[in-house]
Amino acid sequence: MFEAFVTLFSEADWVFYVVYAVALALFIIKMYLPKYWILNIAGIILTIGAITERCVTGENTSRQIIFYIIYSILLLILICAVIRLVRQFIQINKTRKIMAKVKGNNVPLTPEGNPDYSFLNGKVGMVVTDLKPTGKVEIQGSIYEVSSMSDYVPAGSIVKVVKVMVSRVFVEKQ
Repeated sequence: MFEAFVTLFSEADWVFYVVYAVALALFIIKMYLPKYWILNIAGIILTIGAITERCVTGENTSRQIIFYIIYSILLLILICAVIRLVRQFIQINKTRKIMAKVKGNNVPLTPEGNPDYSFLNGKVGMVVTDLKPTGKVEIQGSIYEVSSMSDYVPAGSIVKVVKVMVSRVFVEKQ
């Protein structure tokens, strides 16, 4: 069994290696371009062609040919699994928000490194200090520096976050 694996790759000519590499490359590209199903078909045809070419040029038993096919499928599954794991790892790291302590609050940062207060959009809070038009509002137990859309909002009023621009939070009296 293992002998078939060794002979598949050790006693082949350059045509086998080129066709087999192109077939694997097509399967890998297909993982990144899922709409192009034709790549899978081309990869399957080239894999079959590489194995056929390998079997025609060498003296192989039917048992070895079956193992060539099994090893090709296992190799493809292994390559696809590794690529998928790498893509998931990259995706997880892309979506992970970096947090920073800004004026006592943990706030996510934008890719540029600025505080991202967009998570406050639509939230309701209570005015802690008069908004003339800026002041402090308590939202979900944390205090934020905000600006009022109107000129003055007295302390104790209920406000709602209506707009966030860069690191400025705008509220409106309810």
